[in-house]
Amino acid sequence: TFVIWGGLHGLFLAAERLLGMAQVNSSALTLRQKALRGLLTFHLVCLAWVFFRAPNLSHALETTLRILTLAPGEGIPLTPLWCLLILLAGQASKVRPTAHQLLLQHPVLSRWAAYGSLALLLMVLSLSRASEFIYFQF
Repeated sequence: TFVIWGGLHGLFLAAERLLGMAQVNSSALTLRQKALRGLLTFHLVCLAWVFFRAPNLSHALETTLRILTLAPGEGIPLTPLWCLLILLAGQASKVRPTAHQLLLQHPVLSRWAAYGSLALLLMVLSLSRASEFIYFQF
């Protein structure tokens, strides 16, 4: 799985070079193009990390297939999603609790980044099982 993980990263870099994306000056790109590139990079790297973290190849392939087909698999804790929905409902209804006033003074993109970070933090902290240090596998 580690060889496949490294191979995927090499494949992504080769594809970037073959498509000529590496030579494009980033200052010539629009904000939208930069955001799309960032999202693509993030998702490709996360997909490759499945192989790094999986205990064996069959588990990695099964997980990847579930991701790509949106098939059900191991569940994620729903508490962070409820918290995010409550924050978004407050935003949509223009209810501005005192704790939110400082955050609401920032641009929408900053607020969404904060909400997403909060949801991610809650998901990580709400995992019920402890995982071993990943480099013990080596």
